Amino acid sequence: MPTATDIRNWIQEGTAHGARAMLVVWDEYNTPPECYPVFIAPSESVAERFAALDGMNMQRVHAVYLLSQN
Repeated sequence: MPTATDIRNWIQEGTAHGARAMLVVWDEYNTPPECYPVFIAPSESVAERFAALDGMNMQRVHAVYLLSQN
């Protein structure tokens, strides 16, 4: 599970790159499962990216963070 520091660092990274949102995704294919951020650009749909990742290829979206209103 990602730590609070991981989340904070990912939010800072996404904000610095102008991301609109961040999904925290669990990849359950690996043993042990791995967690990683997926940054969503202002031109992308959060709902579409969520749907494309959640439940596909043994991945689950664990959390959604809105980083900006753009």
